[in-house]
Amino acid sequence: TLQEGVHVAWMNNHELLIVSYQPQKPWGEILAARGQFNPIIGGSFQWTDVVQSANPQTVAFGGVTTVENYSTTAQLTLNGVLPWGTQYGVTASIEREEGTFSQFVAEYGTRRTFSLTQPLLRGFGHGANLANLRVANNAMTVSQTQVMIQVLDTIGQVVDAYWDLVGARAILRVRESALDNAERIVDINEKRLELGMAAEIEVLQAKAGVAPRITDVVNARKAIADAEDNLKILLNMRDGEYLS
Repeated sequence: TLQEGVHVAWMNNHELLIVSYQPQKPWGEILAARGQFNPIIGGSFQWTDVVQSANPQTVAFGGVTTVENYSTTAQLTLNGVLPWGTQYGVTASIEREEGTFSQFVAEYGTRRTFSLTQPLLRGFGHGANLANLRVANNAMTVSQTQVMIQVLDTIGQVVDAYWDLVGARAILRVRESALDNAERIVDINEKRLELGMAAEIEVLQAKAGVAPRITDVVNARKAIADAEDNLKILLNMRDGEYLS
């Protein structure tokens, strides 16, 4: 059916398969343009273990021969850019330290910082910062339109090819019917000739009318073969897949 032909073309047509991948590139560009506004989260952890010999003054006055110091620092950062070009940064850290001079009693410290930068000229506003996103969205629209145009064009070609084949088969039936009629006229005239009711010229004229009808049938069958080939190309049919 025509619906089946359109479905097969949708699944197998090479041009449709190729054009269907085109929107993937602008979609990736859209994700990249949006990604520049995604916050970036980072973190770090540092542990330090220092053991060293004490200097003579420390040995003399402190009574220790080695100095030990242990420290741990954990830090979390958050950075990003807003559509207005505003750059923000947040940092939070915690430190833990203990050692010989603190008699190995842990000491803690925290630090929090916040930064905000707003350009006033270059890079200011939505116009500058959303330009890449707008370009990517426009590219996506163009790509989707191209896909739709190719789909409609292919469907139109399939519909035309389908009805060309239907018409060619109908013409063949008409041509075959005309050939049968011409052959019946030959048979009738031959029998009339045998009965003496017709002249030989009438038989010859009837036979002469059969030849162009045979040519018409051959041409009609060729037209069907051509229409089938055209439709098979559009449907990308493989060897052994024949139209019924």
